[in-house]
Amino acid sequence: MLVEHANDLVLEVEADGRIAYANPRLRPLLGLAPTSAVPTNLFDLVHEDDRARVRAELREAPALLSFRHRTSEGTDRWLEATAARFSRSSGEEQYVLVCRDGTERHETERALREAATLFTNTFRASPISNSITSLHTGRILEVNRAFESYFGYSRAEVIGSTTVELGLWADPTDRLAYVKELEAHGSVRAFEASLRNRAGQVGTYLMSAERVQIAGEPYLVNVIEDVTERRSGERALRESEEKFHKAFRTSPHPLSVADFETGALIEVNEAYERATGLTQQQLIGREPSELGIVAAPRRERALQLWSGGSQVRDLEIQFKHSSGDARTGLASADFIELAGRRCIIVGIHDITEQRRMEAAKTQLEAELRQVQKLEAIGTLAGGIAHDFNNILGAMLGYTEIAKLDAAALPEVIESLTEVQRAGERAKELVRQILTFSRRHPQERRPIRLQPILAEAHRLLRSTLPATIELSAQASPETERVHADPTQIHQIILNLATNAAHALSGKPGRIEIQLSNYDPSGARAARSTPNLPAGRYVELTVKDDGSGMDEDTLQHLFEPFFTTKKPGEGTGLGLSVVHGIVKDHEGILHVDSEQHVGSTFHIWFPVFSDQSPELEAAHQSPLTPGNGERILFIDDEPTLCSAAQKLLGKLNYVVTTRTKPAEAVQLFRADPTAFDLVITDLTMPGMTGVDVAVQMLLARPGMPLILVTGFNASWTLDSVRALGICDLVMKPLSAAVLSEKIGAALHDH
Repeated sequence: MLVEHANDLVLEVEADGRIAYANPRLRPLLGLAPTSAVPTNLFDLVHEDDRARVRAELREAPALLSFRHRTSEGTDRWLEATAARFSRSSGEEQYVLVCRDGTERHETERALREAATLFTNTFRASPISNSITSLHTGRILEVNRAFESYFGYSRAEVIGSTTVELGLWADPTDRLAYVKELEAHGSVRAFEASLRNRAGQVGTYLMSAERVQIAGEPYLVNVIEDVTERRSGERALRESEEKFHKAFRTSPHPLSVADFETGALIEVNEAYERATGLTQQQLIGREPSELGIVAAPRRERALQLWSGGSQVRDLEIQFKHSSGDARTGLASADFIELAGRRCIIVGIHDITEQRRMEAAKTQLEAELRQVQKLEAIGTLAGGIAHDFNNILGAMLGYTEIAKLDAAALPEVIESLTEVQRAGERAKELVRQILTFSRRHPQERRPIRLQPILAEAHRLLRSTLPATIELSAQASPETERVHADPTQIHQIILNLATNAAHALSGKPGRIEIQLSNYDPSGARAARSTPNLPAGRYVELTVKDDGSGMDEDTLQHLFEPFFTTKKPGEGTGLGLSVVHGIVKDHEGILHVDSEQHVGSTFHIWFPVFSDQSPELEAAHQSPLTPGNGERILFIDDEPTLCSAAQKLLGKLNYVVTTRTKPAEAVQLFRADPTAFDLVITDLTMPGMTGVDVAVQMLLARPGMPLILVTGFNASWTLDSVRALGICDLVMKPLSAAVLSEKIGAALHDH
């Protein structure tokens, strides 16, 4: 009966593990449902990983057994059993097992093991020195790696030693105070002491200690943190604060510290008092704007910049002395913390005199920057035009070849003529770009501008809308100027077109006038640039359009700057005008008023030479050759091919080379093999001038023509001084090429 009502499970087990008897605790202990089958063998209760061990331990009974049982829910339950062995009268062995649930005890032991492992790992891995010492003897039981690193001793060297024996205490009084606090409170928190490492170096450390029980004995867990660098930094900070205070007070520049939220001054230096004419007592606790030192909007602007995360650097402000004298300064501000209070320190550099000196130079510097900008962009534009000229040269050359080949096909000729016209328009655009970049060789001669104005007027009248009233007036007495007719024509067209755009499609008037102008005369009384003394021809283009504001006038002559809608203009027109006027030693001035209109004034110096006027150059017809031998040199294969075919149709024998060094070598082999050399100026390896010099050394007097699409240095006079016959601009038309070749061969 006692067994039936026992709290533990009692089993009688045969030698082979069969369960002969089990009391009612079997189902509850194993977690079996009332309807579940009851195991009939002891080893069916045992987890498969524990069976072999349990069999072996059972054979050694009496024994204490501990094993796992896998429940029907799939979880493991630990069972602990006391096993006794009995022998029956028959000699067979039998076992009696008293079992109870040991799961909770196993979980507790596992948690304790994990906690111990965690403590050990934390102890060893901590970046702060940890050690365990006996409370009674002071001897060291364990240290971590940080302890070894701090003090330079290995673990083996310190185990069993005391801190006194190791000589860690740099100041014995620190140790006495440490022990006293430990005895008084049973623990120590953040005790600062000076400790010495193995190398004899003394540092500052914070020490903490806590009592623990290990195997029933009292020990101390010691935590030691190296704060040497921190204390050094704190000392440096104190010294820095002292230096800052001295620098603040003695600075020659006005300095102030103000509360960020209220703007009230907290501290000012002597220079600030001198700059404002107010004493420290009058300033502290007041806002600068309240005292009238600085305008409130400027202070608000500085606060906005700082609130956005920006440092305020060299913010120009106007501030006043108490006498009312207005001064200009550059204010710089930065954020600082003072006793947890958010503040701003502001320094002011007085630049009043500097600004006064700079004001006189501002206009001149602005003009210089504009000139430099235009020159830089002009150089870039000239380089682009050079490459585009090569492309146009091939297109126009092959078009003329095709026209010669299709002489008997009028419809084809008509189509090719349209292609040629388009190419010529592109050629004119390149001419504008080169004019802007001042790289286009001008055909300047003494001319009167009246015929050019009349021609431009006829062209404009046929192209401008009928709603625009266009007038052109030229004084018959207008004197001659030294100019390129094509470029003057371009100026008039560009300015008139610009005026038409200013009218925005509305009815209006454009007036173009041409007359003599004397800067010393009565007409010069109006506001115009200071022209050097002399006689001028004035060209004016006036419109009653929308006019321009000051900002537009500042950018008016910049390349690609335009106020027109997309697709209505390139932004090159006025830049080209500016370039042409500068190249003609002229002066350009604009008067404009919004909603009233604009007037462009251009003054050209009068040509004082009394030599007769030259007639405009006319295009020569194609003149065939007589089988002369020509060496054509250009690094563009397409241009070489086009020139060879075109000149071949003009009865010349043409040899081409794309590499200048090869061409020179070919020429040197037989300098008499050619009657004329045509060479490009800009080529890789050698320039056309280098080629010409080498060939003239091999054959003095050799006819040479230099061609270029972009020329920054050479003029017709300078190349002729080297013995070169002519300098011709790309793209080369058949007529120009025929004329230049004929002239060169005739002259030589």
